[in-house]
Amino acid sequence: MRVFLGAEVFILAFAGAESVDFAYEDSDRLEVLQERIDLAVLVMRGPTRLIRDSAKGITVSASLILDISGASTRLGSSYPLRRMKAFVTGRKIEHEIVEFPAVHDR
Repeated sequence: MRVFLGAEVFILAFAGAESVDFAYEDSDRLEVLQERIDLAVLVMRGPTRLIRDSAKGITVSASLILDISGASTRLGSSYPLRRMKAFVTGRKIEHEIVEFPAVHDR
């Protein structure tokens, strides 16, 4: 979770995937921050699926699918310049899927 003090940008980053939201008014910032925190909790509690494409360890695109078994939410990020650089330099883009199981309440 990254919050830029004095700015309106709120970022949730997990395993190469990022989800960004903005709040331009002071009155909206707490609500948007709470939404990012709630998303972070969902990601960590699982089940979560990460779909990531990378070239030599550099993420060129990533998606998080939250609550795979229920009403899924998908968060994604793409880095077209990184993908283009990998293509131009002949780097192989690798596709991976990582499953993070659910953490159950005790």
